[in-house]
Amino acid sequence: MPEYGDRVGIPIVKAYGSSYGTYGGNKLKDYKSPKDTDLNNKDFKDVNEFKTFNRTIKDYVLAKLGFPVIDVELDDFQIQICIDEAISKLEYLAPDWVTQYATFDTSAGINVYELPQEVADNLNDVWYRRDFFKFGASPGSLEFDFAIMFFTNTGLFNNYNVSQYLLMQQYLKQVKNVLGQMSTWQLVNNKFLHIFPKPEENDEAVLLEFRAFDPTTLHHAYKSWLQRYTLAVAKEILGGIRGKYQTLPGPGGGTRLNGSELMAEAQREKEMLVEELTSEIEPPALFDIF
Repeated sequence: MPEYGDRVGIPIVKAYGSSYGTYGGNKLKDYKSPKDTDLNNKDFKDVNEFKTFNRTIKDYVLAKLGFPVIDVELDDFQIQICIDEAISKLEYLAPDWVTQYATFDTSAGINVYELPQEVADNLNDVWYRRDFFKFGASPGSLEFDFAIMFFTNTGLFNNYNVSQYLLMQQYLKQVKNVLGQMSTWQLVNNKFLHIFPKPEENDEAVLLEFRAFDPTTLHHAYKSWLQRYTLAVAKEILGGIRGKYQTLPGPGGGTRLNGSELMAEAQREKEMLVEELTSEIEPPALFDIF
């Protein structure tokens, strides 16, 4: 990045929460995120031992398919990709329940910061607040002028009705755009956060919103949904395996396999679970009109 040379900042953590990750120090990259960084990117050698959360889903799936009374023709890798597909579907359809936040402080004169890869890959939004005026308010300054106070929260906002307040906010946004004070951001090379305008002082807060599935804080309704959706995907795979043969040789004419039935069940259950998630567990947003 020749435009910025070596002036790439290291995000210094301002605040953190238990759902963001394991505390590792005062730098954002020192944290251990709860997100599975290999989601949908695993191969056979990666699945050696299931984590506690994944193991409970695996046991649920095997039990619902009849194990250990009957053999289930699925290995650990196939069950793991079923779990990954269910988590990906949940992240897509119910993003609010996998939302995490991180806050770091800026360094004066540096507006490019390297983010942890799991944050950059799943970044939703960035808030970088800038004051309308760069200078601090002190007696005799312009901010104490009555006409300027009219545009700030130190003045007459408490006498506004809703429509006047919204109009004033729109006007202030236009003024900030014209004066170059509107804070904006962009992700460069899927790794570096570039914020505008350049921070003039240290300790200006930047808030990051990103998606990270954390099984330790997941509501039980979503855990149940994940178990059932994983089961549906597992039925789909198992149905494809058993569907290659109609019967197995054996006494009394052999054993009939249920591959086609499993495939049909899997399709119906996946559709029903998506409908349940979008209409009951995670209903659409409602809007009030003033």
